[in-house]
Amino acid sequence: MDYSCPITLPQCTLTGLAPNHTITVRVLAVSKQGPGNDSVPVSFRTQPSSKPDVPANPKVAINTAYGAAVTWTPPPVCSSTADATKYDIEIAQYNHSDCTGVPSTAWYPIAKTDEEATATMRHARGLQPKTGYCVRVAARNMQGMSPWSTPVRVRTLCVEASGLPSGQVPDAPSDAPEATAGSDSMSLSWAAPPYDACVIVTKYDARCVSSAGGKPHMLTTADAAREGKVVGLSPEVRYSCAVRAYDANGPGPWSSEVNATTLPAGSPDAPAAPTSGAGGNPKLIVWLPPKDNGGSPVTSYELRVSNWWAGAGVWVSLYKGLSTQFQIANADVVLPDMEYDLQVRAITALGESSWSPSGKLKLEVAGRCGNTHDVTIFHDQQSTISGKVGDAIMGCITNPSPTDCIAGKLHDSTGLSQSCGLCWGQDGICVENSCFKDCVLGDKHGPACVSCSKAHCTPAMLECAGLPDWVFPTK
Repeated sequence: MDYSCPITLPQCTLTGLAPNHTITVRVLAVSKQGPGNDSVPVSFRTQPSSKPDVPANPKVAINTAYGAAVTWTPPPVCSSTADATKYDIEIAQYNHSDCTGVPSTAWYPIAKTDEEATATMRHARGLQPKTGYCVRVAARNMQGMSPWSTPVRVRTLCVEASGLPSGQVPDAPSDAPEATAGSDSMSLSWAAPPYDACVIVTKYDARCVSSAGGKPHMLTTADAAREGKVVGLSPEVRYSCAVRAYDANGPGPWSSEVNATTLPAGSPDAPAAPTSGAGGNPKLIVWLPPKDNGGSPVTSYELRVSNWWAGAGVWVSLYKGLSTQFQIANADVVLPDMEYDLQVRAITALGESSWSPSGKLKLEVAGRCGNTHDVTIFHDQQSTISGKVGDAIMGCITNPSPTDCIAGKLHDSTGLSQSCGLCWGQDGICVENSCFKDCVLGDKHGPACVSCSKAHCTPAMLECAGLPDWVFPTK
């Protein structure tokens, strides 16, 4: 590109240059006798047009007892060293399994040299052994700073990794064991101790102590398996059970206790945990009969599911019958893309078993609204979302693109995804066109409006959303 400047001014303003590019300039003088020779070229780089995007894929590249190094991928905007993009790195001590919930006051910057400021690796030094940290990175240029990246978790090694024996035993398992009672036994399962790079668990002890006292009933696993059955218990007695882990240095402390009462004599054992997804069908739940029916045939099973919508600790019975499988129906309390616990128990003429250990159930995403994000919003805002939907529909009636308008307003007022909001938009237009008299001119909560809406609009709404009608407060 050539620029012509006035003869009286030994300067020139260059316009129309591309942002974030290296520009090379040469100058020549022109007289009546013709042009002169080019000057020695000079180069400069134009400023970026915007602040950089978030750096991607932060990960731990080096990990020692006293330090770590984290790398990341440069953001697509302003991603080369030549554009003078620099990086701010912060670290926080945080001994949890992930980096959610780090207090804002816990973050502090990792010191950098001039050379490191533009590099895509940063070393954190002076850390504590066997300690959890979270690290995050942001990019900045002359236009500003990007948001912080998703933090990456670092757990420094123990000093044993440097050749110094730690002599350490495992911590107690994270929680009390889960107990499933039989008439003369207690089946236990438990979590491992908190992760510790210095400890290799070799086996576990489990013990159950009667409420009446006496010698504890013990179980020692042959390896690091985290389940087992304590036997030789008495029927209809309350027991307190705990577990502890071993490594090469010996046993660690006992976990907290779980209390459970054994069943009457002759009661069946609990079935194993039910499973979902048999035969590639995510809605099919299956289970096996109990290994010991207590001497009486099983007459029925009861399957229950945790009611996530109603709250923690609430269960809903899904099935009662003799079959060892059950197909979830669309009207059941189970919603797409949400995780649920499943338990089953066996019933005979002599009694019923304890509930089985929990199995897991998570259905696939369905429709535009059947996902964790939108379902959670429906749940958390169930008392207010109806009014916000009505306001969005009424505020978009005259808009040339009412469906998109409704989706946008709902996104702004509730946080629902734009995709899910489109279902509401289509429903609003349907109600306006098919039920104008009953719903727009009449009482939108009245029986006439509800009846018209259910007849003409609700089926398409439910198909679009991928959710049952009981989720929608206005349906």
